[in-house]
Amino acid sequence: MRRAKANRKRGDEGQRRAGLRRALVRALALMVVLLSGCGGYWYGSHASGPDLTRLVVWVDQFFQIKSVEVSEGRTVSREEVVALLGLNDHRGLISTDTAKLKQVLESHPWIQQAEVRRVFPDTLVVELKEREPAAVLRTAGRDLLIGEDGTLIVEATQGTYEGFPVLTGIEYSQVLSRTGSTTERLLAGIALAGLLSEAGANRMEVDLRTPGDAVAYYDGLRVRFGDGGFEDKVERYRRLSEQFLDRRLPGPASAAPTREGAAIDSSKHRDVEVDLRFQDRVIVRDKGGKRAWGEKSKSS
Repeated sequence: MRRAKANRKRGDEGQRRAGLRRALVRALALMVVLLSGCGGYWYGSHASGPDLTRLVVWVDQFFQIKSVEVSEGRTVSREEVVALLGLNDHRGLISTDTAKLKQVLESHPWIQQAEVRRVFPDTLVVELKEREPAAVLRTAGRDLLIGEDGTLIVEATQGTYEGFPVLTGIEYSQVLSRTGSTTERLLAGIALAGLLSEAGANRMEVDLRTPGDAVAYYDGLRVRFGDGGFEDKVERYRRLSEQFLDRRLPGPASAAPTREGAAIDSSKHRDVEVDLRFQDRVIVRDKGGKRAWGEKSKSS
C-alpha cells in the first residue's frame, strides 16, 4: 500500500516536472523569437537582416494551435468559422496571420466585424459581430436582405423575412458597386423605415428612386419625406395621424395645405398623399383631387 502511494506520488511529481519543463521551453522559445525579432528589426535598418523564417518554424512546434474558441452566433456556425479559417493540423500560433484571418472572416456576408487573437500557449480566440438584417431591397425581380449598415447579406427567398420593410428604387448594379451615394440612400431608407415602424406603420415600402426625396407607401398612403430630418417629420406625421380613424389620412377634395391640428374629414377611406417636406405645413392630397398623386406602390 505504501509502495503504491509512493509510486503515485512519484508519478504525479514527474508529470508536474514534465509540465514545468514544457512551460519553460515554451517561454524560452518565445523569448528567442522576441529577441530575434528585435535584432532583425535593428539589423534590417543597417544591413540585410537575418532570415527568421526557420526560427519561427522551429519555435512554432511548441505553440501549435490545439483549440479554437468562437463566440456564439445566431447565424454563422462554429463549423463555418473554422472552415473559413482554414487551419491545418500543424498550424502554429506565432506564424498565424491574425490580420489576414480577420479579413477572411469579414468577407462572409453575415459577419460585420471579426476579432482574432492568440492566447498562448495553444488557443486561437475568434469573436464575431454578425450583421443585423434591417430591410429587403426589391430590385430586378429579386428580394435582397440588407443589413443595418446597408450591406447586401443574402437573397431573401419567398416567405423569408416577412414583415421587414421593403426598399425600392435602387438598381442591383448600384448595390454591387457600393458607391457612397448608394450607401447613403440605403441607410436613409433603413433609418426612415425604422422610425415608421416605431410609429406603428407595418408592411411598408420606401421608394428611394429619386435622391433626396424618400417616399413611403403603406395602408393606402403615399407619404413624402424629402431629404433628411426624418425623426422630426415622422413625429409630425404621428401626431397628425393620431387624429384619424385607423391611422388613415383621407384628405379633402382640394389640395389645400393642412396645418397640424386642423380637422380633416375621416368618414371616408381612400388613397391620399401626405407631403411632409415643408417645415410649416403638411399637405394632404386626395387621389381624386386637382393635384392628385398618380403613382402606385410597386410592391402592393
